Amino acid sequence: INVAVNVSIPGIYRLNGGLHIVDYSQGWENWIFIAGTGTPEMNLTPGSYIIPLNYEQGIIKNALEDYDYSGVLKAFIGIEDVENWMPIANIEYTTQSYTTDDFSGSGVQIVDGQCSIVNGNLNVTLIINASRNDTYRIHGGVHWVDQNTGWWEFITGMCIENQDITNGTYQYNFTFNGWDIYNSMHDGPYKIWMGIENRTTWHLLDEIEINTDPWSYTDFSGAAPDIWIDKENMSAGSVDYMNDTYLTVNVSIYKSTNGTETFWIDSSLEYVNENNGYREFITGIGLPVLLTNGTNMVALNFNAGDIYDSGYDGPYHVMINLKNQSTWRDIDKYEYITLLAKFFVFLSYIPLNKG
Repeated sequence: INVAVNVSIPGIYRLNGGLHIVDYSQGWENWIFIAGTGTPEMNLTPGSYIIPLNYEQGIIKNALEDYDYSGVLKAFIGIEDVENWMPIANIEYTTQSYTTDDFSGSGVQIVDGQCSIVNGNLNVTLIINASRNDTYRIHGGVHWVDQNTGWWEFITGMCIENQDITNGTYQYNFTFNGWDIYNSMHDGPYKIWMGIENRTTWHLLDEIEINTDPWSYTDFSGAAPDIWIDKENMSAGSVDYMNDTYLTVNVSIYKSTNGTETFWIDSSLEYVNENNGYREFITGIGLPVLLTNGTNMVALNFNAGDIYDSGYDGPYHVMINLKNQSTWRDIDKYEYITLLAKFFVFLSYIPLNKG
């Protein structure tokens, strides 16, 4: 799609556009997204330009076949100021009528996908058909889906920058970290998204969504076998309290081997809107912790003044991340929920300057 752009102020800009088919079956115009694209950053001076937005033919062809669709396509195109991440203008564009035969294939297609648990990790097997030997970028993510709102919550992902695909139909296996799924503390079924991209242009060539079986997060590999956050002894509202200047959360960590060692904890206290999932950071803390064999109690002290200034009532969500201090690799994670609290309770804990 050739987009006419008039520039009056020099700057760095980017064009983006989504392509849709149109479903009239319900008696109204329902746009169904099938493909997206965008330009690199463009340093534009004042003047008039014709800028092409290039959509991958293969993914359009696959979508038209999947929906058994022929007709016009609808594009929603926008331009943004890259330096300020500010949308500037947008337009809706209607193409001429197309059929599947108007487009050529991308040379690669995901035929099917299956999921299984292998050695505590989530394994995705994709059946891929290719018309030639080539190398592609394949990436994907595991998500928990809120059954009340339909929101996808990202859990973990993977990416292979250079995946060789052989001419013909073959199966390929991809692994997602079971540790991350366990630490999410969300039970399935999980939603898997996988995509194949042109590794030069990063254009999406094909994609698939897969719903897993209703596994429990405990079916996956947990934290390191010698150290973990003792989540079973940290049920919601059971280990937090307020003192003169802090909201304190006592974290229980169990260590089984190797004697005394130093680790690191990152933690944030956040407000979460339970209706729409909106999260906002309120305050945080990071500190080294010296842990010995057995059960260790670590106090996380969150500033009362920061909580008051936020204006948000609890309960608050406390994200706890235990790390290896040498490699900074995540060891275990937990999202703890505090007791219900009113933000103005923290007013009496704010030090006042006299004068």
